[in-house]
Amino acid sequence: MAPIKDREAKNIFLKKWPRATEVFSITGGFWLQCRPKREEPKFYPITFPHIHTAGSEHFWIDPDCFYVRVSGTGRSRCCDVICAEVCNVLQNFQQKRGRYLGTEAALFINLPKDWLEMAVEVTKTYHEYVYDSSRSVTGDRKIPVRTLRVMYFLDPAFFKDRLTSIDPRPWEYFLPNTSLASITSPAMRSFVKSISPDSQFYGWS
Repeated sequence: MAPIKDREAKNIFLKKWPRATEVFSITGGFWLQCRPKREEPKFYPITFPHIHTAGSEHFWIDPDCFYVRVSGTGRSRCCDVICAEVCNVLQNFQQKRGRYLGTEAALFINLPKDWLEMAVEVTKTYHEYVYDSSRSVTGDRKIPVRTLRVMYFLDPAFFKDRLTSIDPRPWEYFLPNTSLASITSPAMRSFVKSISPDSQFYGWS
């Protein structure tokens, strides 16, 4: 398969990957698509969520695509994050991979007020998914990240013979870009459940 251009990847994430899904869940809970930003004119003024390290609110991490699942209440509220990055050449891969090195702790997700008020479906907003409540949104929400996973979709023509030189970190997963559009296939669903933080717990249901 030829390299996937940024525009092609964005269209796949927007049209083939769901906005709210349990595909990453084993024990339940909806994952909400935070990126990429939707392109319809009505969404232009809306700030979409971003990731940042503690104390670095003006230096954001904006993956090609990412999902968040919020859990807990009050001071125990936290979230799990799964990112997807599309990389065609080594320099691009190293640049995107470098976003996450050193971010094993002290990460936050910023959920803007206007994004929380957006409709995921006709009758349900992001805020209602996150907080299970229809009460009005009073401001942005900043939530600490509990776990982070990153999927890298790589061009097989370039990376297949170079995979053995990659030293995977515990939060990293490497896939051929040929699987980018198959998020709902049985094999892909099985794989993404295996990278879910839920897979680190067994026998507690």
